[in-house]
Amino acid sequence: MKNKDLFIVFILLFAFFVSYLVDTISVIRVILGFLFVLFLPGYSLTSLILSSHGYNDIERLIISCGLSLALSPLLSFLVFEFVGHSFILVCLAVFISCISLFAFYKRLKSERTEVSSKSDKIIDKETIDRKVAFIAATSGVLVVVIAFYFKSFPTIGSPLISDILITSLVFILSLLLVIASFAVKTLKETYFILLNCLLFTFVARTIIYLRLSYPPLHDPYCFFIAFLNIYNYHTLNPVQNLYLEGVLHWPLMLLITYDLVLATGLDPIYFFKFQEPILGIFFFLAIFVLAKEITKNDGVALLAGLFSSLASHIIFFQSEYHPQGLIFTFFAFLAYSIIKLLDGKSIMSYSLIALSFVAAIVLTHYFSSLLLAVVFATIFLCTNALAILERKVEGWPFEIVKNPAHNALFLIIVISALAYHLYSYPQHLEKYIKMTFGIPYAYQAEVVAISAPFPSNVIKNVRVLVFILSLISVVYILKTKDKKEFYLAQFWLSFIIFGLIGNYFIWLEVGRITAFYEALTGVFASITLFRFKDEWAKRISKSKRTIVATLIASTIITCSFFGGTYVPAYYFKSFGVNDCYFCSNRLPDMDLYPPAGIWINAHVSGDARYVTDYYGRYGFTGIIVFFWGEKSMEKVSGTVDPIGYMTKSVALNERAYLILNHGYEYQNYKDLVHLCDLIYTNGEIEIHIR
Repeated sequence: MKNKDLFIVFILLFAFFVSYLVDTISVIRVILGFLFVLFLPGYSLTSLILSSHGYNDIERLIISCGLSLALSPLLSFLVFEFVGHSFILVCLAVFISCISLFAFYKRLKSERTEVSSKSDKIIDKETIDRKVAFIAATSGVLVVVIAFYFKSFPTIGSPLISDILITSLVFILSLLLVIASFAVKTLKETYFILLNCLLFTFVARTIIYLRLSYPPLHDPYCFFIAFLNIYNYHTLNPVQNLYLEGVLHWPLMLLITYDLVLATGLDPIYFFKFQEPILGIFFFLAIFVLAKEITKNDGVALLAGLFSSLASHIIFFQSEYHPQGLIFTFFAFLAYSIIKLLDGKSIMSYSLIALSFVAAIVLTHYFSSLLLAVVFATIFLCTNALAILERKVEGWPFEIVKNPAHNALFLIIVISALAYHLYSYPQHLEKYIKMTFGIPYAYQAEVVAISAPFPSNVIKNVRVLVFILSLISVVYILKTKDKKEFYLAQFWLSFIIFGLIGNYFIWLEVGRITAFYEALTGVFASITLFRFKDEWAKRISKSKRTIVATLIASTIITCSFFGGTYVPAYYFKSFGVNDCYFCSNRLPDMDLYPPAGIWINAHVSGDARYVTDYYGRYGFTGIIVFFWGEKSMEKVSGTVDPIGYMTKSVALNERAYLILNHGYEYQNYKDLVHLCDLIYTNGEIEIHIR
């Protein structure tokens, strides 16, 4: 049946609204709610604007998921601005229905037959190699075992033996998935291995929540408070806390949460903890289709997904409720659509898809949208400069596609990103200009150099290895003259250049830029290892080359997995306290933060002043305690360790409440605390007042 997929869309839409109107939380409603928000909008649009020719089912599904991730919150943003929050689910349903009907009508007019049924028959006839089937089964079991280990975190023999055991399990799992990436030959094999890669990706991002009840860093609480502003007051404007004004100008991550809470009926706290790890799966899928588009090789795509999704910076941002992690997913899908567009395929369709992701990026995070504008401005200039060189230099190695539509799209991206900043919240742009050119700015803090311990050095050296592997393939483009690799290399080089500029010349957020670079570097690193295995160094037997490539890839993935939170205590038992890490490598008991906040709410007056280690590495208590105590941060003085003169002045002269983490070795702690009375402690949080 030619349009059976669209009939299924309408059936799912109807089933969702039945489950929603019944108004009970059930597994069926949760599943249908996720499909309604994170699949149906994109699938309906791809059915309309993309031909089924040239896509297999898995690519079509992945593109649909990525588009839904952008379209659902964008539609919600427009509904909030122009219609009203009560109509969000209705407007989403109307969008899905109308687009699906247009797609249905378009197919009826088309004389071409769909090829999806043929591809289904081909997949049904495919067999799975026994080795790949064994790897799929074994790696699935290993993922579950690793997740249970981190949940229970047992001591097996001794702390050191436990650390060796979990490291070995992760290495074996990485080894199996890399072997499978090198071995897959059919789509059915790819499906099985892809599923285990996605589970591995998810577990890598949920280590925090397997070990702790709530995140220990304060940024997720800032964004969750912004979500609660939307959820409780049904507005994108700050109601109680003026600090939220800057956050709410970039609300897309918050609106995804809002849509999912409405659609599934689940408690928002589940999305606070697990939304970004779940969406990290979408990032793997985005890298998969990006690498598949460039190389037409499922194995390369699987390995690229493992490299990129398990890169330490990526894991860090996608482990917590933070929009930066979502940006990487949007960017990977944007890079995919730009490469399809530059390759001359369905220019109008992919321009629309690209602009959808651009709009999503612009409305998700302040820094990333600025970086996007600068990167596309650079690519615009480079592309036109290379086109000029192609005309003037005889024998120029690259044929640059010259299309005015490409230049127009790049300019639209640059202008829209900058214009939204200037229109909505120019303070952020002013901040970055001041910090970039060295003008003193109030948020700047002195960074104290701390010698990095062994785990950090290992992770740093692994990043260097991945960079070298990537650089080899980028340079090799001069020989292959592969246009798609060349297009992607422009993005990769742009991030490298801006990272170097930010590290050595002017102020830029290098950590975030590095994460963008890591998002793409996995693609080139995987291409290099596949070429080494299949094409290069043929004096060495292929089996030996395969073994070397497998060991290199497995080692990289294992080390990156353990670097994802920058806190070894999440993974290992034998590493002690060290100020190089967040929370000094001491995991706080997050179950004791809510009672401390509740105590403050019950016993401290609303106009009280507070002093806490808001900016330090030690406890990050500031936002967390006040979040649970439902107190505004406007009367909190944040400190940077060591506790200095200004902290003493506020705590002693203004009778402010001093809130610290029990067990951290604060410098000058005794000089201040002995002047105050301890009025509350629960073994994790201390509250003092003079």
